[in-house]
Amino acid sequence: MASGDFLDVRVTGIDTIRRRLDFFCTRFPNEVAAALKQEAELTMTESKREVPVDTGSLRNSGFVEEPRINGKQISVKLGYGGVATKVNPKNGEVTTTYAVIVHEDLSAHHAVGNAKFLENPIKRRREKLMQNINLRVKRMLTSGGGT
Repeated sequence: MASGDFLDVRVTGIDTIRRRLDFFCTRFPNEVAAALKQEAELTMTESKREVPVDTGSLRNSGFVEEPRINGKQISVKLGYGGVATKVNPKNGEVTTTYAVIVHEDLSAHHAVGNAKFLENPIKRRREKLMQNINLRVKRMLTSGGGT
C-alpha cells in the first residue's frame, strides 16, 4: 500500500432511518454534526480497545476529524494514521504506511488486538447510529442546546 492509502468504510443499508433524519439535517445541521461527532468519538474509543498494540503508535494515531456540512450531507472522518500519523519507534515507519495492512491482515496473530479494529466497531454500532444521532439531536433541542 502506498503511504497515501487509507481505509474507507462506509455505513450502508440504513436508508429508512436516514430519511427520517433529513428533517434534522436540513433544519438543524450543527446539532446533527455535533451528535455525529459524539458517535464517531465513541466508535473510536471502542476501536482503540481492539487495535493491535506493539509500541502503541498505531493506537495513538487514531483520530476523529471535525464534522463537515455540505447541504444535507454531514460527515465525520475517523481513522488511523493520516492527520494523526505517528512514527513506530521499533521500525521507523509511520502509522499511515501500515495501518491499512494491519487492519486487513486476517492471518496475523496479535498478542493484543485484532484485524478489522475499525471496521468491526463501525459495523456493531451502525444499527443504532442514526437512532442515537436522532436522540442526541432531540436532547440538544429540548434542553436549549441548539443553535
